[in-house]
Amino acid sequence: MTDRTPAQNDVRLGVFAAAAACVLWGGMPLYIHAVGFADPVEILAQRILWSLPAALLAVLAIGGARKGLADLAAAFRPRLFAMLAASSVSIFANWGIYVWAVAHAHVMEAALAYFI
Repeated sequence: MTDRTPAQNDVRLGVFAAAAACVLWGGMPLYIHAVGFADPVEILAQRILWSLPAALLAVLAIGGARKGLADLAAAFRPRLFAMLAASSVSIFANWGIYVWAVAHAHVMEAALAYFI
């Protein structure tokens, strides 16, 4: 067994995270096509609905209960909350356009838009 430094462990974790993100991102059009019977608005609504509890669990699991709740409370400060709301609207528009494009057989155009 080889001893790895913390920096090497971080690199390995980063490579794994990047590979997982690419696999998930590349598989997203397949998922959207598989649920093509649903309206794009419904797909987006489900994503929003299920992201909230997943994000809450991630905040609590990664930061621990006490630190996670403190981080969550900090998100409700007016300036930070406004910035988070603006970014949420941007992400909503981004994903809405992406889901609509994939659901209407514009996968290549959507992929090129992200590439650009």
